[in-house]
Amino acid sequence: MLAEISALRGIIAALPVIEQAKGTIMLSHGLTAAAAFDLLHGYSDRHDCGIRDLAAGLLEAVADHPAGPETRGSVDQLLTDLATRRAVERPSR
Repeated sequence: MLAEISALRGIIAALPVIEQAKGTIMLSHGLTAAAAFDLLHGYSDRHDCGIRDLAAGLLEAVADHPAGPETRGSVDQLLTDLATRRAVERPSR
């Protein structure tokens, strides 16, 4: 029972790291969440490394190489468009 609890704690701790890596892959490759996970999982399998370690390594590498102005501009435009659309769609109070 204690081993199962410990394993579950490890899985829960790994989830945010894997989700952030998936988001990075989704943005950089234009993939869905499922496809981004498949890509990450494929690299993990092919190179015989843990998916959490690979995800953590990707996040560290991305932190060391921030996106350029073009990427930031694209994301800023998407956020503006989405926020504007949501504000227009929101019912009046």
